[in-house]
Amino acid sequence: MPFVVGRRIVVSQDVVLEAAMVSWLEELDRREAAAREEIAELREQIVELTRRLAEREDVLSRLQIMRETMTEILSGDETVSVAVAESDAGEAEMEEPRLPAGSPVGVRLVPHWTPELAVGVLPGSYRDIVEVLQDAVHPMRAHHLCAALGLSTDKS
Repeated sequence: MPFVVGRRIVVSQDVVLEAAMVSWLEELDRREAAAREEIAELREQIVELTRRLAEREDVLSRLQIMRETMTEILSGDETVSVAVAESDAGEAEMEEPRLPAGSPVGVRLVPHWTPELAVGVLPGSYRDIVEVLQDAVHPMRAHHLCAALGLSTDKS
């Protein structure tokens, strides 16, 4: 015998339970599918982020190595070792005698300025420039500075 429950007409309690179970199972299946889809998307993002992280770590590593190498080359305080690979594949790399440090292009690393930095830490040519500028009575243009240092300003 049919009866009314809320806005539904229930023919029998067995039919309502079966309809509720199917609806419940369908909703559970839908939610599981959505969760699996989200997990797949997150895994793809993890793969992409892992790849990007590895790339950035590689760039950072190369920059750190470059900083160390350039500091060693330009500092002039240490010696630089040069390893040369032999042309024979059977022989191991041999280390050449240590070379005097310093830049092969004549560049010297100058420390960052601080108020307590003494002029004596600068290379000789820098100290000369500072002395000329300290002795100047008026502001100097570049060609006046060069003349005071005994440098030629001819472009010919």
